[in-house]
Amino acid sequence: EIPDLTATIPLKRPGPKKKMDVFTLSKEDDVRVCVIHQEVKSGKENAKSYTMAPKIRRLVSYIRRYRPCHLGSVKRTRLKHRKAQKSD
Repeated sequence: EIPDLTATIPLKRPGPKKKMDVFTLSKEDDVRVCVIHQEVKSGKENAKSYTMAPKIRRLVSYIRRYRPCHLGSVKRTRLKHRKAQKSD
């Protein structure tokens, strides 16, 4: 064992960012509660300490997943329409 290196346990930071990484949560639970907050003290005298937490990635919504499929279908309908107009 090396003193000062293995004697202390490192802090857990910054923790999981995605909801899927927090295993015990359901879809309705709030992720912000489970994120590890780190208390930071300012270098100035008599300054308040504040907490820092990692930014949580936005969850992929239904609309965002649907958008590429929708744009593809719009493209296909336009192509069909153009082909129909060319043949006339």
